[in-house]
Amino acid sequence: MAIKRTLPVVGALLLLAALALLFAARAGWLPALPRGEAQVVAYEDLDRDSGYVQVDGTAHYPVRVSQTFQATWLKPEPPTNHVFPLFASGDTMDRTIRILVISQVEPDRILGFEDRTVRGEISRPTSRLLTRGVLDTFREHAYGFTDDFLLLVEDPPVVGD
Repeated sequence: MAIKRTLPVVGALLLLAALALLFAARAGWLPALPRGEAQVVAYEDLDRDSGYVQVDGTAHYPVRVSQTFQATWLKPEPPTNHVFPLFASGDTMDRTIRILVISQVEPDRILGFEDRTVRGEISRPTSRLLTRGVLDTFREHAYGFTDDFLLLVEDPPVVGD
């Protein structure tokens, strides 16, 4: 008889604990889980189903764009994200953006272009990751976007590197 009375209480406590863990993970209060190895993908083969990837390309830095979202009680000090387009390796002439990288690492001020390897998660553009003003800034500087352009959210730098 006592088990029947305690079962709903234990179930409610487990549900509450699961929700608290989910909330803490979403808020960034828990350490990130190891992701494993990134899938090495050619620039041309990137699509929205690529997931966690490593890709080589040429970053365009002539337009310097950064964004910092408003601080909240969950993230009192949100990181500054630097946004730049990534094109096929060696391509410094194209102006139609297919991949837009969001990185916490500021590009070197003296560089206009850089061949680099980016490791991160492929995502569709959402207002949670990218503001409309960022897109407008690139358009104002003669860049366009493909209909199916994607975001590549670069892994944050490892502390101590």
